[in-house]
Amino acid sequence: MPGTLRKPTRQAHRSSLYLNADEVSNSLAAFEGGDIEGVLTRMAEETGGGVEGGVDAKVFKGKAGRNRSRRLEEEVRRRRTEHSAASLLLEKLHDDDAIGVVEGDYGPDVYAQLDEQMLLEFRAELRIHPLHQVVNTARGFMGVASSFGVSREEIREMKQTVELLELLAQPGPGERRAFLAYAETSDAGGDYKLVLPIQERHLRVPLDDFHGTATFVAQVDRVIPDEEQVLAIRLLRDAPALGIERRAIEDALPELIQGFQELGVAVTQADFFLTKPAVVLRPIWIFK
Repeated sequence: MPGTLRKPTRQAHRSSLYLNADEVSNSLAAFEGGDIEGVLTRMAEETGGGVEGGVDAKVFKGKAGRNRSRRLEEEVRRRRTEHSAASLLLEKLHDDDAIGVVEGDYGPDVYAQLDEQMLLEFRAELRIHPLHQVVNTARGFMGVASSFGVSREEIREMKQTVELLELLAQPGPGERRAFLAYAETSDAGGDYKLVLPIQERHLRVPLDDFHGTATFVAQVDRVIPDEEQVLAIRLLRDAPALGIERRAIEDALPELIQGFQELGVAVTQADFFLTKPAVVLRPIWIFK
């Protein structure tokens, strides 16, 4: 007897890839009049002080174990309530008709209707920026390179190259780690790029799992105007690009692109210098 499938009428399960809980909290405050303590809970501070003299080791280990368990429970509860808050926010945005929904492929027709600060919900494929793809791949390969007969000198040279790429790919000293990603629909290639700076502290999955088709809730941060050229990696830093930095990247770009393509990573000059009609989005929630 052939099998049958009764399809669900709605998708209730959501697996978060990225969630900016602070943005969710701030947005909910606009709906709740600023009083949202009942929606989000914060992880309590660790209790207990230093170890007093004469405390039995078994007693101390028992207390430490309970403290670890409590912290784990609080972290699970915090993540659960953050997820609930994000779901509630999305529901309220739809109820108030305060979010635009992109259906189908993103392209010129949708681009023409975008305004800065507009909230959007859409489905797209996640793709990490080529520069960050190469850095992550090279970092992973260096860990096993010796097993493939790569010499120490070659590994040392590779390490120096990767460190140089990381200087380009990461924010300045003291800033939190971040990377760039694209949201692509089937026809999203070419110049119509949706670019998202991703703050690593908001990731809800390991970087290796940050891919695939997902639903995006994001705010239009910047619609790049005519005749303006934005250095993509500067989107991660709170400072304008220096002329000397721009010229250095322009000079190195042909060799850089060739090297990336030899590694099998698709890249063009438009990945480094963004122009109209590229759009920068501020991601709030990405889930499957």
